Amino acid sequence: TTAAGKRTLNRASVPLGGAMRSFIHRKNLENFRKQLAETSDDATRLQLERLLSEEEANEPSATDEPEDD
Repeated sequence: TTAAGKRTLNRASVPLGGAMRSFIHRKNLENFRKQLAETSDDATRLQLERLLSEEEANEPSATDEPEDD
Protein backbone atom coordinates (compact mmCIF):
# COMPACT_ATOMS: atom_id res chain seq x y z
CA THR A 1 0.00 0.00 0.00
CA THR A 2 1.31 3.46 -0.89
CA ALA A 3 1.08 6.62 1.20
CA ALA A 4 -2.03 7.60 -0.79
CA GLY A 5 -3.68 4.36 0.28
CA LYS A 6 -3.57 2.76 -3.17
CA ARG A 7 -2.49 -0.84 -3.48
CA THR A 8 0.62 -1.43 -5.54
CA LEU A 9 1.42 -4.59 -7.46
CA ASN A 10 4.47 -6.43 -6.23
CA ARG A 11 6.00 -7.77 -9.43
CA ALA A 12 7.61 -10.71 -7.63
CA SER A 13 4.19 -11.93 -6.48
CA VAL A 14 2.82 -12.32 -10.02
CA PRO A 15 3.62 -15.78 -11.39
CA LEU A 16 4.64 -15.91 -15.04
CA GLY A 17 3.81 -18.94 -17.13
CA GLY A 18 6.32 -20.42 -19.53
CA ALA A 19 4.78 -18.76 -22.58
CA MET A 20 4.90 -15.31 -20.99
CA ARG A 21 8.45 -15.86 -19.75
CA SER A 22 9.53 -16.85 -23.30
CA PHE A 23 7.74 -13.85 -24.81
CA ILE A 24 9.47 -11.42 -22.44
CA HIS A 25 12.83 -13.09 -23.14
CA ARG A 26 12.38 -12.76 -26.93
CA LYS A 27 11.27 -9.12 -26.65
CA ASN A 28 14.22 -8.26 -24.41
CA LEU A 29 16.62 -9.78 -26.95
CA GLU A 30 14.98 -7.86 -29.81
CA ASN A 31 15.07 -4.62 -27.84
CA PHE A 32 18.72 -4.88 -26.79
CA ARG A 33 19.82 -5.77 -30.36
CA LYS A 34 17.80 -2.89 -31.83
CA GLN A 35 19.28 -0.41 -29.38
CA LEU A 36 22.81 -1.70 -30.07
CA ALA A 37 22.28 -1.13 -33.78
CA GLU A 38 21.08 2.43 -33.18
CA THR A 39 23.61 3.79 -30.67
CA SER A 40 27.20 4.86 -31.04
CA ASP A 41 27.79 5.90 -27.42
CA ASP A 42 30.47 3.60 -26.00
CA ALA A 43 29.12 3.52 -22.44
CA THR A 44 25.61 2.75 -23.66
CA ARG A 45 26.91 0.04 -25.98
CA LEU A 46 28.84 -1.62 -23.14
CA GLN A 47 25.73 -1.63 -20.95
CA LEU A 48 23.56 -3.02 -23.76
CA GLU A 49 26.14 -5.71 -24.58
CA ARG A 50 26.17 -6.76 -20.92
CA LEU A 51 22.37 -6.85 -20.75
CA LEU A 52 22.17 -8.81 -24.00
CA SER A 53 24.75 -11.30 -22.78
CA GLU A 54 22.89 -11.79 -19.49
CA GLU A 55 19.57 -12.24 -21.28
CA GLU A 56 21.06 -14.78 -23.69
CA ALA A 57 22.50 -16.72 -20.75
CA ASN A 58 19.17 -16.73 -18.91
CA GLU A 59 17.00 -18.26 -21.60
CA PRO A 60 13.94 -19.73 -19.92
CA SER A 61 13.64 -23.47 -20.19
CA ALA A 62 10.44 -25.29 -21.03
CA THR A 63 10.47 -26.84 -17.56
CA ASP A 64 10.71 -23.57 -15.57
CA GLU A 65 6.98 -23.34 -14.91
CA PRO A 66 3.86 -25.00 -16.19
CA GLU A 67 1.97 -23.17 -18.96
CA ASP A 68 -1.29 -22.85 -17.02
CA ASP A 69 -0.06 -20.49 -14.26
